[in-house]
Amino acid sequence: MAIGAIEEALLASRGPGILPATTSKFSRIIDDISWLKKNKRMQLEAEASVSEVGCGDIDALQFCAAMRIFAEWRIAKLALPCYKSYTAGMRLGFKDVVKNVAKIEAATFAWLQREREKAITKDMSTLRSPTLRQLLKDEFDHKFHPKLPVLKDPSGAMGLLWVHRQLCYQSISFYNVIIGAPDAVKNAYKDVFDCCHGWAAQKMFQMSFKSAPDVKEIYRQMNNPNTIVSKSKSNPGSSEETAVDLLVNDPSDNKENIVTDLDPKEVELVRRLNKEGNEQYGIEFALKEVATKQMKLFLKSSVSLLCDCQGLLDEFDMDDPTKV
Repeated sequence: MAIGAIEEALLASRGPGILPATTSKFSRIIDDISWLKKNKRMQLEAEASVSEVGCGDIDALQFCAAMRIFAEWRIAKLALPCYKSYTAGMRLGFKDVVKNVAKIEAATFAWLQREREKAITKDMSTLRSPTLRQLLKDEFDHKFHPKLPVLKDPSGAMGLLWVHRQLCYQSISFYNVIIGAPDAVKNAYKDVFDCCHGWAAQKMFQMSFKSAPDVKEIYRQMNNPNTIVSKSKSNPGSSEETAVDLLVNDPSDNKENIVTDLDPKEVELVRRLNKEGNEQYGIEFALKEVATKQMKLFLKSSVSLLCDCQGLLDEFDMDDPTKV
């Protein structure tokens, strides 16, 4: 459903006669999530590229569509309205992603307009969307940023830099939760934004952290029954009911509807805890396990993308250190 919506949106945004970017196959997938915590994460070597062409070999408009979904998904999964200051911080992050995606899209449309003008003089019959690599190389070749690594704003490079930082922040937050690190979100913020946020921005985020919910509340939100269950049947109820009634008790008529990969031993453990009267512990265990697997699935997709985008920014010296 989401993929279909992306394709429809892409057709509309590209305009008539514009084809997707020509990209090569991935030469490798980076699935080592520990990369997120390496001290020199931001100083990648050339082999960081996941494509044969080089870093940034991604259709720019497809990237923008995916990042818009990321922004919406993060609000739906992690924002809790009853925690107002925390949710306000989440919404600022949402606006930041959308604002910077718009910069990439504007640079893409400007690039396409120039290519259309070339096509008229060269009698070219087809045009294709640019890749992120083509966008940044175009800005680099035309010296759009005369004082690199400082970037002009707005620009495609500036948009990519801040969208990348938001995705990196969320990925490190999830990684910290998975490994059981204390102050998972706060430390992720330090890793990514301490170097580029000024005093005012830091104070605003610190207020958000102080009002952050307990991680158990996040697990409950991530286990929203509408996002766990698929296909035709609906299973109303709270997140606790979903985790226990569907994942633990596992009635036969719901088996095929559960979108989760809990290990059979984990499911059996929760069932046993329930039978022994430790129902609350069983609920918490089930919620945590399902949420953790969602986080790992997110990281499986995000790490390659983060590594590739960072490699692209490094290649063109566009990792702007300016504080905002």
